[in-house]
Amino acid sequence: MTIFRSRATPRSEGEGRSVETYPSPTTTEEAEMQEGYTCNDCYAYHANDNQMYHASEDSGGFCASCSGDDLTPDSEQDMEHFLQVFEKQPGIAILIAEGVEKPRSEEEFLAAWQYLHNSGIAYRLQGWFGRRCKDMISIGHIDP
Repeated sequence: MTIFRSRATPRSEGEGRSVETYPSPTTTEEAEMQEGYTCNDCYAYHANDNQMYHASEDSGGFCASCSGDDLTPDSEQDMEHFLQVFEKQPGIAILIAEGVEKPRSEEEFLAAWQYLHNSGIAYRLQGWFGRRCKDMISIGHIDP
């Protein structure tokens, strides 16, 4: 299981406000129980609360990249959410389809292919993208 993966460019040392982090989980079991969050403003992914900006120890947490507070937890990320993310950043869908970027869930993987089909991007890339979409449609993994 990947504990941290960021889609945002990290800030340089000393740039912007400092990001406080709190102790990471001590066991793999505790790490798996923590939920990740996606910022709906800049689409940065935060694997857990420790990756977010906290103004104080008891604050809820903000995006470390843009300081936004509109965050969607992993448990609420469905096909519609991922399609909105890919609409803003289509390159992520391409990287997931190519296997360069590891999807966080099967739902994100299928949403990447659904987006590539819906937008027509799959048919403008190398031929195997279009063939894979047609195969996935024929077996019912994505909608025509």
